[in-house]
Amino acid sequence: MKLLLFITIVCFGSCVQAQQPDSVTIEVSQEMDGLPPTQTHRFLKAYRKFIRAHVEEKTLFKLGAVPQLGYAGYVGPAYGLQTELGVEHKVVPALSVLASLRTHYVHMGNQFDEVTMRGMLAGRWYYAQNRRMRSGKSANNFSNQYLTLQTSQYVLSRRRMTPTGDVQPLNADNWVGLGFGIQRRLGRLGYIDWTIGPAYAISHPNRFALSASVYIGLGL
Repeated sequence: MKLLLFITIVCFGSCVQAQQPDSVTIEVSQEMDGLPPTQTHRFLKAYRKFIRAHVEEKTLFKLGAVPQLGYAGYVGPAYGLQTELGVEHKVVPALSVLASLRTHYVHMGNQFDEVTMRGMLAGRWYYAQNRRMRSGKSANNFSNQYLTLQTSQYVLSRRRMTPTGDVQPLNADNWVGLGFGIQRRLGRLGYIDWTIGPAYAISHPNRFALSASVYIGLGL
């Protein structure tokens, strides 16, 4: 009887020892599930919050500008400023319409100053918007990539010659073009909008150009 009791105790102890690794594994697994998010996850969360990825916006009023600086050799310093005043409205989540008034001032050293004012009308297709909304990565807003069909019509264009002071009208091009762009909201009050693509001059047949623009400013 004593021998049988001793064998039973030994077998029971062996079973307990054999079960201990599984218990430890379960506890470690539960602790891993409760770990804080990785540095990458924290960065993505902060980035999406900064660009307002989960904030719904259907209309965006824009007041933007970008400076230009350079040097034109014997002409002297060259600098300028582009500005944008416009509004973009979502017709549906993936499609918006943009109307804006854009000005461009250029100073070419000791040669001339030039001012151009244009009206811009564009349709934008945010091609990944619906997919991102379905996956929970974005709300209906303006922080996304897009393809655009746009046209630009000049309203005013003048050049003042520095040596003589004469003011001359300029025959600036009206154009229509396609483009690829990236737009991001920068916090609650900012935005950046970059577009590039081929353009065709309506007023000068068979004249093609590369149109590019970037604006940073207030977005309300």
